[in-house]
Amino acid sequence: MRTGFKYFAGCLLSLTTLMAPHSLLAADPSDPRTVAERLYYFDLAKGLDSDNDSKRDEARDALAAVDKNGYALMYYAIPARLVKNSYKSFLQAVGETRIDDQVGPAGGSTNVISKTGMVSLFGFGLDSNDAIRTVDPNVLSLRLNVDGMARFLSNQETASACSADPACPTPGPLRNAEVWLAFNVSGTGTRALEGLIPTGDASVAPNLSRFTSTATGGFANVTARFALDKRRDLRLPEYRERWIQWLEGNDETLQGGGREFWNYLKLKIQQLQQTGPSGKLVKDSGEMDQYTLWLRDTREKLKEAPVNEIEWRNVMSQQLDVLLSDMRKIDRDFDDRVEELARAYVRYLEARRDPKLTTIVPETQSVLEYSYSEAPFQPRYHTVKFSHSYNVSETPSVNPGAVTFNIGMDFYHDAEPADGAAEMSRWRGAHFGAQFDRPLGSANSIGQLSVGAYYAYLANPVVIVPTGATVASGFTSAPAGTALSAPQGSLVAAHATLVIRTAKNGIKIPIGVSWASRTDLQKGQEVRGHIGITFDSTPLTLLTGGR
Repeated sequence: MRTGFKYFAGCLLSLTTLMAPHSLLAADPSDPRTVAERLYYFDLAKGLDSDNDSKRDEARDALAAVDKNGYALMYYAIPARLVKNSYKSFLQAVGETRIDDQVGPAGGSTNVISKTGMVSLFGFGLDSNDAIRTVDPNVLSLRLNVDGMARFLSNQETASACSADPACPTPGPLRNAEVWLAFNVSGTGTRALEGLIPTGDASVAPNLSRFTSTATGGFANVTARFALDKRRDLRLPEYRERWIQWLEGNDETLQGGGREFWNYLKLKIQQLQQTGPSGKLVKDSGEMDQYTLWLRDTREKLKEAPVNEIEWRNVMSQQLDVLLSDMRKIDRDFDDRVEELARAYVRYLEARRDPKLTTIVPETQSVLEYSYSEAPFQPRYHTVKFSHSYNVSETPSVNPGAVTFNIGMDFYHDAEPADGAAEMSRWRGAHFGAQFDRPLGSANSIGQLSVGAYYAYLANPVVIVPTGATVASGFTSAPAGTALSAPQGSLVAAHATLVIRTAKNGIKIPIGVSWASRTDLQKGQEVRGHIGITFDSTPLTLLTGGR
């Protein structure tokens, strides 16, 4: 996911990596684990907690003797690339349980209810309008996450799997900001509309005008959204903490799945115990073996280091890197073999991961949004909306569903006629809605059901007479551009949608039906069926090697 020179440079870097397999275990900042987490199975606290010098020396000796700490060494030696991929796999599994992500184009043009989920990079969708719209062209939308796009354009990780180190370039506040653009991409055929012609005099009754016209495609709306408490973002530290807890949380699994890995490392240690610094066997050269020399040096450095966890941790990390380097020198296939065994071990771990860990955190989430719209046959208007969602259960082991509430207000860009009389107003109306979403089956089911209800009070709906409109016989003619007052009143709507996730590629297909007691510009019930397609790039950012 690179462009231009950066893409070419990335290809060269990948080719270099393939041609130099002996670099796999070199220091890699992409390892999501901190040094402390890589050393998790080494018992540093045993020596640090002791006030007795002799016991502390025993602890140092035991810590340095990695031949007695095999699984700890194995866990430390897992290549960073595999650990990073494991983290991304974990996030993919969490993402599959999300039911808060928006399905369909922006600004409520096809979705009466705006959900609180956001993309981490970009997304797009194609769908038809809901039943509350008088004019119903197909709508194409594009969604952009501000922080994600900035990182993408500067060739940074958009869903960083980095460590908890303060220097790690974690997403900033703009990860909560999203911009939507929507366009009408199809005509709607001929529409018959009517409204009252304003007279400018409250004492004079307005005339009724009825006309027919065809709406064309073009800009629909732009929406800016900001999450006030985006607690379900996969880039949050909470998800990394849950992954680390799982990765470190089962000694039996570590040993059960890593025996072959550890046996290989133990074999390399034995070879170091038989080989001197010159590379010759100690029985022939009379040299002290490499492992003993390494062990003596490690014990000495631990003894010289201040008695605190940070210092001991740094010594152990540096010395373990030296040991792995020594193993690499005696076996040219060391890195390839380690990667093969580590990959098998990571797969073993993931196959036994508790599904509860990958269920979305049942937290509330709130979003504030603003939209500017240019709807067919209507004046330009603005919408301010607040959305709030919460899971119906506080238990993270299940995912029974989520409820989303919306409340919003609409204002015209310029003052418009109110009920065909002399008054002018920028007030368009207000609306409220609620929706329930749940997976059909397990939390990561490919099917999701959404049902919702919506109420709006249309205080001053307005119809604009377009150029080329044909006036119906027997009705008063109004020049192009005239603002006509449409029927006021309440609008009640309901919808049900089945969302099908096709695969782990971010593609979803919404299929649904909606009903409205009237549309935004005219009286009369409306029922419509819908089918669309949406794409969210988030799963692609979690692919191996993806940025």
